[in-house]
Amino acid sequence: MIPNGHTIANPQSLNREQIHRQFGTKYRLLEVNQVNLSQSLFFHDVVSHSIYDDFTFTPTFEYDLAELDPEVLRACSDSVFCQFDYAVTGDSGFAENTKKEEAIAQNMFAIVKDNIIRCPALEKPLYGRKSSNRYWPGTIVRFSCNDGYRVAGYEVRRCREDGLWSWGVDAECVQTIHYTFALSGIILSIIVPLMIVGFLVIVWVRMKRQMEEKMKNGKGGESDDSTQVSAEIKVH
Repeated sequence: MIPNGHTIANPQSLNREQIHRQFGTKYRLLEVNQVNLSQSLFFHDVVSHSIYDDFTFTPTFEYDLAELDPEVLRACSDSVFCQFDYAVTGDSGFAENTKKEEAIAQNMFAIVKDNIIRCPALEKPLYGRKSSNRYWPGTIVRFSCNDGYRVAGYEVRRCREDGLWSWGVDAECVQTIHYTFALSGIILSIIVPLMIVGFLVIVWVRMKRQMEEKMKNGKGGESDDSTQVSAEIKVH
């Protein structure tokens, strides 16, 4: 199927050049978005996409493996990609390197298919960075922020053996001034209620002492009056 949704009839009957021109070139990416195609990832503000893409390049569609050097055939074994690169370049070292890269790609494919425990991907915070893109158990990821920003949330997360990240709030980068205001608000929200409670406790203690002193003084006054009345009765 080509980008416009149409399918190529009898693709088995096409040769390499026909597949390239009728199918492959239809997916060639440009610096701008196209209908049913995304913009190229090789787009930069300074370097033009045309530096990476040569429209005049024509692939080698036909090659004869019979002309390959026996030593390269031994090195390439059954790797068609290795054999092809030697046929079109004549460089055995280049061909051997292709075989190594092919083996690496096959190994990566096997790892991806294997049922290995991994933690979900952690997003990089906006205006910040993360220390690792690995998600194996035991991996520790640290978050940091650009200048003028502070990390809000957990700065460090660890991938556990069960495939879950250690508990924590997702890291977020906030401007330092906003972080300072938020932190001050949290501190005040804790300190002010404690000060109010402390003040009320002090007032209550003072009021209690004053009431105890008044009660004590009142009892003392009554005792003096009764003594004076008894003395007067004895005199009379």
